[in-house]
Amino acid sequence: MLAIGPVLVVAATIGLMYSVATTALGGRLPGIVAAAAVALAPLLWSQFSLAPSTLYPLPFIAAWLLSIAFLVRTGRLWWAGVAGASLGAGLYM
Repeated sequence: MLAIGPVLVVAATIGLMYSVATTALGGRLPGIVAAAAVALAPLLWSQFSLAPSTLYPLPFIAAWLLSIAFLVRTGRLWWAGVAGASLGAGLYM
């Protein structure tokens, strides 16, 4: 039986990586390729089945990447604070 926590973490990570790629590279195709690469990564699924607690920081790392992509795109410095908060929150997971 699957636990709901790791499933939600993996789904959030895949969605965030789609957002990161579309923001950083522009267009839907890079986002689809990035999301598929994350979804089909063997390491992700082996960790999912063997040690699901190691997956919990992944959405925070993906949120950090998205914040950095927005920082580069817009130049607004408050995105650096959001990036730092994302990494800080992921540190405690």
